Amino acid sequence: MVASSILAIGLVMVGRGLLAASATLDSVEDRLEAIQFLDAKLAQLRQEAESQGGVAAETRSGAVALRHRQATWTLDIVPLEPEALLPHGMAQEQAGPETQEPPIRLASARFRLSWQEGRRTQDAVLATYLDYKPPAAGEEGPTR
Repeated sequence: MVASSILAIGLVMVGRGLLAASATLDSVEDRLEAIQFLDAKLAQLRQEAESQGGVAAETRSGAVALRHRQATWTLDIVPLEPEALLPHGMAQEQAGPETQEPPIRLASARFRLSWQEGRRTQDAVLATYLDYKPPAAGEEGPTR
């Protein structure tokens, strides 16, 4: 009787362990596919930036099927202030004459993919810096 109880408890614990491992594997596979999707989108954005001489500030979004789940992606491109590229705490006038040339203009590009996994929202993020192409004179900036 005692041996049967111990065996039953042991089998339940092994079963729970297998279910937990299966759920973890499913989550890792979703995250891997998400990162592959974001990497492809990032490569596409880099090609656009090369062909157009940079990226403009904007926000894009869309939907995609991530394995068997619906997911949404967003892209935020935000220009960086030239002071953000200087060493921490240094102002432009303190930087010296060698940095008085036109500053490098960069934009932060951040891709985010979000999906539901049970009751939790999961996400994956990839970010990079690209050359920033300010709007031409007379053009309006993006509306957010």
